[in-house]
Amino acid sequence: MNEPEATGDTPQSVYVPGLHVGCRTPLAPVPYLGAGWHGVEPDFTWMDGREAELVFLMRLPDRPLRLCLDLVPFRHADAVQTLEVFVNGLRVGFREVPQAGRVTLPVPVEAFRGRDCRIALHCATAEVPADGAVLDKRRLGLALAGWVLEPA
Repeated sequence: MNEPEATGDTPQSVYVPGLHVGCRTPLAPVPYLGAGWHGVEPDFTWMDGREAELVFLMRLPDRPLRLCLDLVPFRHADAVQTLEVFVNGLRVGFREVPQAGRVTLPVPVEAFRGRDCRIALHCATAEVPADGAVLDKRRLGLALAGWVLEPA
């Protein structure tokens, strides 16, 4: 197998469909986290604001895949967190995430256009906690505990 191609100064990690990726400190480092993430925590990794990416190299699939995301929403009284997902620029779905759990989205073969793969996660409802008792001043929406791209 060839060495991963470099983007900027950092080589991208190679992902094999079916590999479950944990996004928590006992499993650090998490090589697939691109831009838009806070530091890895014991149970998950928070998106840094409203958008974050998973970035990796992958062989082109010959059949549709399924993206499974294990998510933890930031809970606040006014709104349910939302998630919109794009794979290489192609919108593959929108979901509300009212509680921690798995969100599954179909990914058509057409979403994969080359070895580079970018999965963009958008959470329009991310916000800084307004409760004075919460000392965390990061913009929180969704945390990712793990993910997998697997055959559909």
